[in-house]
Amino acid sequence: MLAWKNVLVATDFSASGKEAVATAVSLVKRSSGALAAISVAERPPMFPHTFHERHSEDPDELWSRQGRKSMKALVSRLRRQVPGTRGFVRVGTPWREIVALAEELRVEAIVVGSRGLTRIQRLLLGSTAENVVRHAPCPVLVVRNGPLKRIRRVLLPVDWDEGSKAAVRYVVQRDEGVKVEAIHAIAFPRLIEPELGDALSDDAPSSRKLRKFLDRLGAKGIPAQVVLGEPAETILDAAPDFDLVVIATRGRKGAARAVLGSVAEKVVRRAEVPVLVVPPTRPRKTSTGTRRKRAIRGEVAR
Repeated sequence: MLAWKNVLVATDFSASGKEAVATAVSLVKRSSGALAAISVAERPPMFPHTFHERHSEDPDELWSRQGRKSMKALVSRLRRQVPGTRGFVRVGTPWREIVALAEELRVEAIVVGSRGLTRIQRLLLGSTAENVVRHAPCPVLVVRNGPLKRIRRVLLPVDWDEGSKAAVRYVVQRDEGVKVEAIHAIAFPRLIEPELGDALSDDAPSSRKLRKFLDRLGAKGIPAQVVLGEPAETILDAAPDFDLVVIATRGRKGAARAVLGSVAEKVVRRAEVPVLVVPPTRPRKTSTGTRRKRAIRGEVAR
C-alpha cells in the first residue's frame, strides 16, 4: 500500500516526531527506498534591536544550532537502518519549508506526526500537519498513536469529485494484500430528526451510483456501502476498525487547495488512526539518483 521509494519525514524531535520517523523508516525499508528527514526551527516573532550588537552570528544560525546537532545524531542512527539517509535543518515556517523541500527532492510522500495528544488539542491542530496536507504536491501520511507498523484494513471514504477519483486510483494501484472498504456518507437533511435515521433505507440509487463510480475506476472488488449520517462523523466512527484511512483533498489545484474541505479537515484533525491524504493530481514519480545528489539548502554535514 505504501511502498514508497523516496520519502521525506518531518520531525521536531518530540514523541510525535519520533513516531513519524519510525513509520518512515519502516516504509522505506520495505521498498529499499531513500529517506530524507527535515526539522524546521521557527524564528522568534521578535527580538531586541540590540541583538546584532551583542551577537556577531547570523540569527538563523542561533535558532537552528540545537536542531542541527539533533539532526546529525538522528541521521547517524538512521543510516544504520537506511544507508544514505539525508538530514536537513531550515529556519522559517515549518509547513512552508517542509513542502518546499518535498518539491526540491521530488519525493513520493511526506510523513508527519500529529502533535496533539488529546482530542481537544487536535481540534486546534491548524498548524504544521494540516498545512502540509493542504499544500503538499504529493500524498501526506499523518501518523498518530504510535508508529504505523502494519496495514491490513484500509477505509476509503468516497465522494463524487476529482479528489475521490484520485484516492480510489491510488488505492487500486496499491491494494495487494490489503483489505479495502469504501464508504459514502449521506448527510441527514436538517429537518429530519436524527432518531428517524434507523427507519430510512440506505438509499438504493446512491448505492448503485457508488458501485458504478468504483467500478469505472477499476475498484470492482472493493466492498462498498452507503451510510446515512454526517460524513466526517461517519468516517470517524468507522475509522477505529481500520489501520489506515485514505482520503482526498477536494479536486482543486494551486492556491485553491488551501481550502482543504470540511470533511477531510475534520478527519485529519480527529481520526484515532493514521490518515493518508492524497492530492487530486496523480503523484509524480520519484526523483532520479542524479537529482538527489545535488546540494540543497539546509543539509547537515554528511
